[in-house]
Amino acid sequence: MFSSSSALVLFFDASSGSSENCRTRSRPSKYFSSFQARLLQYFIASAIPIAVGNIQSSCDTQAVDRCLTGVLFSAQHNRTFFWKDVADVENLCRQVPRIPQCIKSATTNCPEAAKKFLKALMKGYEVVLQSQICKDSPEGVRRRENFASSSNCLRQKFDNGCMRSYIGTLDNIVALPSGVNKVRKACCLHRSYRVCLADQVTPLCGVEAASRYIQFNSMLSAAPIREVCGTAYADDSCADIPLEQQPKMSPIAGNPDNESFNGTILSRLLKILTDTEHFEQPTTNFNLDEALG
Repeated sequence: MFSSSSALVLFFDASSGSSENCRTRSRPSKYFSSFQARLLQYFIASAIPIAVGNIQSSCDTQAVDRCLTGVLFSAQHNRTFFWKDVADVENLCRQVPRIPQCIKSATTNCPEAAKKFLKALMKGYEVVLQSQICKDSPEGVRRRENFASSSNCLRQKFDNGCMRSYIGTLDNIVALPSGVNKVRKACCLHRSYRVCLADQVTPLCGVEAASRYIQFNSMLSAAPIREVCGTAYADDSCADIPLEQQPKMSPIAGNPDNESFNGTILSRLLKILTDTEHFEQPTTNFNLDEALG
């Protein structure tokens, strides 16, 4: 493929030869020098967005979803995702240890802000492993039985519309133009998701089931959400955003089973961080504290 960089090399080779020819003829051309300068500016201007695009594309945001297959709810999942018995929960505990290395290997080229997010994400899975639910003990067995019971109720009754709406709304945030504070909108949206879970799970499966499911989601997502959002988005901290601009859990447009609608909330957050670093603050070092200010 004929790239901008190879074009620059050819341009300089050609211009060198042209200059020599001009000296031989003793007829320097001001017009040709001006043309060279404009052409060089064109190639440099063309190369910059290509280089930035290559940096962005090297961070594989979808790798997060591949690493979390079978562990974290994805947009294309239906209620059969929920674990039906203790054996399913034990299988979850066996899958968790492979996740940190998978994510680390798949996203080595991501920008610094995204790497901090991913590091926090891996801490979330360490929390799961250290929790009683994965312990080889009588208490661990009891916790797995209780968790399986709650999860089985969700499997029968809960379609996880909250997560689908969460992911769909994050997609809308990802698509917003540069200059919009996508990070803040995503952080405020997380509050809406937790409220949605409590409101929808409790009538279907009871307070304990809702509490266990929210707690499990918190174990996985609390560390990365805190890394991105800090403590600035608790309770009423989004109140200063005008009501019409506050992110809301929107219904999913079209068929939720469409193959184009898949993946997890985490890949969306990673995409937002990657876009923010490369395009919203291109002339400064990315600083999460400043971005969330």
